[in-house]
Amino acid sequence: KVIRTPDALFTGWLDAPESSGDTAKIRFGTHDPTTGERLSTQALGEGIDNHCGPALALDPDNRMHVIIGAHHGPFVYRWSDNPEDPGSWSEGEQLGPKDTYPAMAIDRSGTIHLAHRVQADRWQLWYRRKKKGQAWEEPVVLVISPVPGYNHHMQSLTVGPTGNLHLVFQFHFAESGRAEDCKGRAAVYLRSLDGGDTWIDDSDET
Repeated sequence: KVIRTPDALFTGWLDAPESSGDTAKIRFGTHDPTTGERLSTQALGEGIDNHCGPALALDPDNRMHVIIGAHHGPFVYRWSDNPEDPGSWSEGEQLGPKDTYPAMAIDRSGTIHLAHRVQADRWQLWYRRKKKGQAWEEPVVLVISPVPGYNHHMQSLTVGPTGNLHLVFQFHFAESGRAEDCKGRAAVYLRSLDGGDTWIDDSDET
């Protein structure tokens, strides 16, 4: 993940375990915005495998927000007003219960919007929201797999220039529920015109 401002360049990535059985390292880097030279590297957390890459977003007050982990475990949320300083980061706040693949965006009001997969009997795609200065709200289930077992949504979430939320995802499943049998079945686009209160598709407007 990459965030560029006029004065800074930030990246987030995942370092593979050094040996079998070790944890993956969730990294945060600061860079020279002109040359790209890495100036510092921080460890923000750990993950059990290569499914634990971070999500980054910068709010209108230049506060950096990070979702780290997990793979069928609780995400950890952290923030910093001076992300170049390792001592500036907040303590981690766990979300959970069985999260994977965070897609995060922040609107002009400073509200954090998060979409991610959740493991269940019928795997799901959840939407969560955190308004500025408030606690994380209860999650909303947007998608439930049509069959029990594996589903990979490959979701992407963004905020448009007028503040509307745009979410694109897929259904990737098999009747057997086995990951190795899955195929992409459909691509879906949803949007919210009210900051995540309601979600619509084209069929809702006819």
